[in-house]
Amino acid sequence: DILKPIKWLPDLVFPADAGFILPSTLAKEPTIVLANFKYPERQREEYYYEEYFRSKNYKVIRLPRNISFEMNIRQTDNFYLMAYGQRNDKEGVELMKKLLTDKPVYALELISPWFYHLSCALAIINNETVMYYPLAFDEESNKILEKLFMYRIILNDEEAKNLTGNCMVLNGVVILNYCNDRLRQT
Repeated sequence: DILKPIKWLPDLVFPADAGFILPSTLAKEPTIVLANFKYPERQREEYYYEEYFRSKNYKVIRLPRNISFEMNIRQTDNFYLMAYGQRNDKEGVELMKKLLTDKPVYALELISPWFYHLSCALAIINNETVMYYPLAFDEESNKILEKLFMYRIILNDEEAKNLTGNCMVLNGVVILNYCNDRLRQT
């Protein structure tokens, strides 16, 4: 489906942030948890996302309005990763943990203003491999990533600032918006 463009909502092109569809093992009917965007520019999108999912017969869950939380969630077959920091309140992670009871949830703290989103600093390549920029996270978060992943591709400053962590993996192929020779060889 394509959500109709709406004048004055330029960030509407980032729908992955707008909600998280609960796995069918956790919800009896199609259910989405919608984001509470922190900034007014994105808050105006919430209504349109909610209308869209209601029109598709989804049950819509909203977090308390005073908690900012974009649904920037990553997962493997064994766990979920979420981040808090500039755009996400830690309380949002705690609320999502209560909904996502099918596997463990790990919270990572983003400490760099350059990397305000989990997807800006980290990409899960497969269940055993992560690509990330350690300087985006606090020390405890780095320890969590070291524990969870057997293989870690560490992004350098250049790669990270080109948002290499914001990529897609389709059928074992990593699709990047930026890839230098070092990363290609890795």
